[in-house]
Amino acid sequence: MGNLDEVLKDLSKILTAGDDSAAMPKEMVEIDDVLNNVKTDLSELISYNNALIISPEKSYRFFTYKAYLYSVFYNLISNALKYRSEKTPEVHIDVQQHKDHYVAKISDNGIGIDLSKHGEELGQPYKRFHTTVEGKGLGLFLVKSHVEAINGQLTIESTPGKGTTFIITVPAS
Repeated sequence: MGNLDEVLKDLSKILTAGDDSAAMPKEMVEIDDVLNNVKTDLSELISYNNALIISPEKSYRFFTYKAYLYSVFYNLISNALKYRSEKTPEVHIDVQQHKDHYVAKISDNGIGIDLSKHGEELGQPYKRFHTTVEGKGLGLFLVKSHVEAINGQLTIESTPGKGTTFIITVPAS
C-alpha cells in the first residue's frame, strides 16, 4: 500500500510539474529502487503473463526526477506486457554509464511497431498503433514527455513481430 501512496504522490507531482508553485526537486535516484517499485506495482500483470523482467546486473545512481524515471519504466514495462506476442513476455533492461551520460535500453519481444507506418506519430497523445489491446494512447506520450523533461533523448527501434527497443540517453547530472 505504501508503494501505491508513493506512486499517487509522484503522479500528482508529474501532473503539476508545469506549475511553478509545485516545483519538483531533483534527487539522487537508485535505478534498482525504481525498477523494484515498478515490478511490485505491476506484479499481478507480470505474474499473470509469466513475464520475465531482467534488470541490469548492477545498479546506477544519478541525480534526476524520480517521478519521471518511475513513469518511464512503468509505462515501457506495462506496454511490453500489454503488447506481448504469443511468446512468454521478456523485458530486458540494460544501463550503461558513460563519462557524461547514461544510456538505458529497454527491449521486449512483443508484437513491435511498424515504424515506417507509425514513426512520425510516436509520442503523440492518443495515438494507438494496435487496436487489439485496450488503451488510451498516452503511455508513449508520457514516456517521451518525461524523457525530455529530464533533458534526455528517446530513440525507438522496432520490428513488427520481433519486438521493440527503447533507447533513452540522459545526462549524468
